[in-house]
Amino acid sequence: MDKEILIIFSALINFILGLIVYFKGAEKTINKNFFFLSLLVSIWSIALFFYTHPILFSALEWIKITYFFGLSIVPLFFYFCSILTNQISKKTTKAFLIIYFIILIPLLWVLFNTKLFIREVIFSLNGYQTFFGPAYLFCAVFTGSYLLISLSILIKKSLKSSRVERLQIQYIILGVSLFGLSAFFIDLILPISAGISDYFWISPILSIFFIGFIFLAILKYHLFGIKIILTELLVGIMGIILLIQIFLAPTLNWRISSLVVFLLFCVFGYYLIKYTRKEEKLRKQAEDLAEGLKQLNEAKTVFINTAAHDLRAPLLVFSLKFDKIIKRLDLKMLK
Repeated sequence: MDKEILIIFSALINFILGLIVYFKGAEKTINKNFFFLSLLVSIWSIALFFYTHPILFSALEWIKITYFFGLSIVPLFFYFCSILTNQISKKTTKAFLIIYFIILIPLLWVLFNTKLFIREVIFSLNGYQTFFGPAYLFCAVFTGSYLLISLSILIKKSLKSSRVERLQIQYIILGVSLFGLSAFFIDLILPISAGISDYFWISPILSIFFIGFIFLAILKYHLFGIKIILTELLVGIMGIILLIQIFLAPTLNWRISSLVVFLLFCVFGYYLIKYTRKEEKLRKQAEDLAEGLKQLNEAKTVFINTAAHDLRAPLLVFSLKFDKIIKRLDLKMLK
């Protein structure tokens, strides 16, 4: 499948997920923040599409626009983590955001008006190649530090949360990690170390993991465990790709074979998800049973301690009275 179609597809999916959360959830502040986050990620993906297919502006200008929206995603995600977890005060959140924008404003000026951030964009047989200046590395460290702070907030919340809340946070951490680590390698390590920018198109596609896992966490959808979510997500993505492949097939025979593969995959995917759900359900029942036995054991310990204390008190009183009687008898005998 053409990678440009995948970029548009991922942008559309991210936007739809944002709309679903905006109109469905109960936490309005969190929902609005997630909607704008998904919207920015979608626009960022579209800007990268126009970098490879420039219209109105040159490829150089489009890649600058792409980084503008990329830099805008970071503070919004930080704010999202802050209001979701309540691990830092509003005053601290505001201070971090003010510092970010104080540094961001001159950085944007460097991006659009100098060659310190992006030196040039040239067209080669492999497509457009982007070459960066020293400000790009500073930008990576700057934004990366805020992403690490956001992750630390999530991890701190996860350690203090109940099972359901902990799973929510784990979903978000997993989505951010899958997207962030791949983007770190594709958008930073390869361009700086080897001058390779051929794989920028992969990051927008992987953003589905970033937005998708946050979507699942907010709606508390199937909060049984990471395993079942990964299975459903993999089957869903593969199914969509195979479905699109049917319409993109150049010949009738290819379309028929693609349709057969899609139908077989649907059957396989259905039983795979069914088996995974059953396995996860049994695991959850075992965990609930273990938790029930633990609570029963704790209740038994409390009962025994209470009973021992209640029995010990009368015996102690009786023992003291008995000692007094003995002492009186001893005194009488001495007299």
